Amino acid sequence: MSVASRRGPKPKLGVGVTAVAVIFALCVALWATVLTGDKTLIGGDILYQYKPWASQPDAHQPRNTYVGDPVTQFVPWLGLVKDSLREGELPLWNPHSLSGTPLLANDQSSPFSPFTLFAALFPPARGISLTMLLKLWVAGIGMALFIKVHGARTLACVVGGIAYATGSFMIVWLAYPHTSVAALAPWLFATLAWYLRDRRPLALVGFAVAVALQFFAGHAETSLHVGFGLAIYLVVRVIALREQRVKAFAAICGAGVLGCLLAGVQLLPFLENLPRSSIMEDRERGNAGASHLPRNALTTWVAPNGRGSPGIDGSADRIPVYPESVGYVGAGAFVAAGFGIWRIRRKRTWEKGALVAVGVLCGAVVYGPLSSLAGSSPLLSVSNNSRFLVVLIFVVAALAGLGLDDALAAAAPARRSLRLPRAGALALSGLALLGLGATVFIMFEWPHDLRDLLPTFRDYLGFWVLAGLLAVVGAVALIAARRLGANETAVGAGFVAIALLEAALFAFPYNPRVPPSEVFPPSSTMAWLGENARGGYVASLGLDLIPDLSVAYRLNDVRGVDTLINRRIRQYWAEGDPKYEDGFLYTILGTPDSRWLAAAGVTHMLTSDKTVVPGTSPVYTERDVVVSEVPGARPFAFAAPSTVAVSNVRQAAAEMIKDPLGPVAVEVPEGADPPPATSAPASVALGYHRPQTIGLRVDGATPSTIVVLQTYTPGWVARVDGKEVPVRAADILFQSIDVPAGSHQVTLRYEPASVKYGLVATALGLLLTVGLSALAVRRAGRAPARPAVPGEQEDANLSES
Repeated sequence: MSVASRRGPKPKLGVGVTAVAVIFALCVALWATVLTGDKTLIGGDILYQYKPWASQPDAHQPRNTYVGDPVTQFVPWLGLVKDSLREGELPLWNPHSLSGTPLLANDQSSPFSPFTLFAALFPPARGISLTMLLKLWVAGIGMALFIKVHGARTLACVVGGIAYATGSFMIVWLAYPHTSVAALAPWLFATLAWYLRDRRPLALVGFAVAVALQFFAGHAETSLHVGFGLAIYLVVRVIALREQRVKAFAAICGAGVLGCLLAGVQLLPFLENLPRSSIMEDRERGNAGASHLPRNALTTWVAPNGRGSPGIDGSADRIPVYPESVGYVGAGAFVAAGFGIWRIRRKRTWEKGALVAVGVLCGAVVYGPLSSLAGSSPLLSVSNNSRFLVVLIFVVAALAGLGLDDALAAAAPARRSLRLPRAGALALSGLALLGLGATVFIMFEWPHDLRDLLPTFRDYLGFWVLAGLLAVVGAVALIAARRLGANETAVGAGFVAIALLEAALFAFPYNPRVPPSEVFPPSSTMAWLGENARGGYVASLGLDLIPDLSVAYRLNDVRGVDTLINRRIRQYWAEGDPKYEDGFLYTILGTPDSRWLAAAGVTHMLTSDKTVVPGTSPVYTERDVVVSEVPGARPFAFAAPSTVAVSNVRQAAAEMIKDPLGPVAVEVPEGADPPPATSAPASVALGYHRPQTIGLRVDGATPSTIVVLQTYTPGWVARVDGKEVPVRAADILFQSIDVPAGSHQVTLRYEPASVKYGLVATALGLLLTVGLSALAVRRAGRAPARPAVPGEQEDANLSES
């Protein structure tokens, strides 16, 4: 008997098309103002919490305080990517933050991601907003395809897709690169499952492309978590095969390697930059890999806003914070997933078993039992492993789709004796749907009054608990109605309705709708700095001026926000400021010495509450904001009046402690020539300064050491009149070049070898992919699909009781 005949008739394709059309129409209605450009999903209004913007007439409380990173990081980086692409260059370097820092190699700028390239077609804030909506569709369609590969009904695929796309990981990280990876995760699983089902070479091509795209998406930690989940799934599925296990496993691993090769232009620069940063040692020291969520976070699978929502009522006091602690795909989907697990011995045993294995292991890491083991494992020891939630959410959403398909197939024969209980179950589900619809209406009409509508139970808000219980009751009643013989399409449509209503409750309100004019809000102080501080660097105490916003205003800041902060930056500022910190990736100054500021080229210092850094002079005041000038600030490029040779960064720090503005400490490798002794400093003129290229005109009667105040990073190549010369570290953090006497043209260009090798790897990967695709298409045209091996596919497990 065929698989199809065992399952009984399936709903017509038109039912699925109608469901997708309804979802699309609702999305257009809900996010219409974003699609038209009247609003963005970027919370630029969070800047009103900080002094340069707080004094503006339109300042107000931000709609969601948890979504600040996109406006301070991803929008500015997208602007840099657009600028470089417009100039016909790769976006390799960010000259505006951290005295200059790698851009492509920080991974999260993700310039080659299709999501980034799509966003680059629009103004940055609008582009990222539209990309956020695109991610929802990519994630949902990918999940629907994964479920469809297992032969599920269309409505089951639709419910699974909605559950994953509007699940907590996608929604709370929607503007972040985390979800650029998460949106592609179902495509990885779908192409893998397709290959295991049909052994089509074209499926391997799809898998390789999916691997490459998720690396291009720009979040290595999420790629790591998805990769671990995928590996567990693959091992269990391969064990289930009765033949050609080694061949299948090798083919999939080969496709994975091909995907890494395709992503070489992004992977290699990131891997080269990672060891120079401080994040690995910081996480190792803090035992980050052993962290996990508390057990009470399990309640969020039914009531994600049970203790309030930062996007609705401003709740921001949850520990751990809201984005980290919420696991949710919809309470109705959660019930369907439970039904699918209950039916695991009857249908798709190995397919669902592989998902359950992934879910159990990832859940044990997220909620504690295996967190210590993960914390002592390679790679995972330096990862935030509570974010294995992305894999757990994928598993539950997939099991929800498969479980609903099981429920739709598990109908009793139509009998008169079942009419009354069947009608009762349908009536109960209808009442639950009406109640859930009422909660949606109330949430839209009175969002700020939800805390007071119903009593609170042990810190859980009655309104949100009721919403979760209504979804559970509706889902259970629909499954019961179907088992009593209710119409398959009606039950499936009921689940679609529950999924959509829960999405409206959870997904729609979280990301704020902000006028484009508030990304970025106007500020008189920032306008003044733009006119008066473009020749040097700026800085501020604490977060008076958020690091990295300089990028948006095209100012230069010695501070910044980045995952990969160069160790030299920490070394320099730890010596020049005893209260310096960057533990949360924001470089924060507390009590900087004005001489160290001047040595770094800082011309203007922003402070608040009339606080002035000793040694600086106020030159601009606006209410609670003070901008002071730093005396003696060094220019961006200059000839060192005197130098001292050191062999490492520690010796350089010891020399600078004596006098930050004294002789420039140049690190000289063993056996290399020392910096030239300068009797008369040369004159240095800055000809041009583009992100990856600097041009200088140097005139001197004697040899000189030219210092450039940007971060010393391997990959910068210096040429004097076209002849390459070494670039050496100077004063811990900066760059220096030896220039002979006379008049010379000096250029510096960022040309890291990892980018060259990465381009070669990507080009080779493209050639192999095109060749494999051509071979796969030829074979697909000549041969039918490989028949399933008994016991290997789901039809061996479809027998009904």
